[in-house]
Amino acid sequence: FVKEKVDFIVDAGDHLEGMSHRPGHVYELTIDGIGYYKQMGKAVELYNQLPVKTYGVDGNHDAWYFKPQNMGVIIGEELENRVENYTHLGQMEGNLEPAPGIIIKLFHANDGTAYADSYKLQKFIESLTGGEKPSIVHSGHYHKSIYLFRRNIHGFESGTLCGQSEFMRGK
Repeated sequence: FVKEKVDFIVDAGDHLEGMSHRPGHVYELTIDGIGYYKQMGKAVELYNQLPVKTYGVDGNHDAWYFKPQNMGVIIGEELENRVENYTHLGQMEGNLEPAPGIIIKLFHANDGTAYADSYKLQKFIESLTGGEKPSIVHSGHYHKSIYLFRRNIHGFESGTLCGQSEFMRGK
C-alpha cells in the first residue's frame, strides 16, 4: 500500500468468518478461527498491520454475531474501537465521501450469486435512485472480481482472500 501510494482502503465486509451460517460451516473453520474472541483477535492483528486508513461495512458473516445468535455485537464498531486506522460505516452498507461530491457506497449483499458474474452488481446499480446515486459502488459478498460502468456509476465487486471451501467449490 505504501509503495503504491494508496490513500485509503475500502472493505465491503466479512471481517470475521462467523460460526454457522449453514449446515457444516463450523467444520470448515480452523482451530484458531473458532469463536468470536479468536476471530476478532486475528482481525485486529491483521487490520493493525495496515499502514493507511480503512473504511468498512459489516458483511453477512459479521452479522452472525449480531442477529442470528442475538448477541448484539456489531463487528465494525468493535474493530473501530480496537484498530486505530479503521472506521465503521455501517452494517451491510454505508457511504464514504473522500472528496466533495464523490460518494463511494460500500455494499454487502446477503443472497446467492447469479449465473452471469455481473448480474447482481448491475441490478443493484439499477435500483439506486436518480439524483442520489453514488459515484462508485464497491460491493462484497460474491467473491468475484468485477468492474463495470453503468448509469454513470463505477461498479466494483471485491474478490476474496478466502481459500475455496468444499461448499464454494460445490456452487
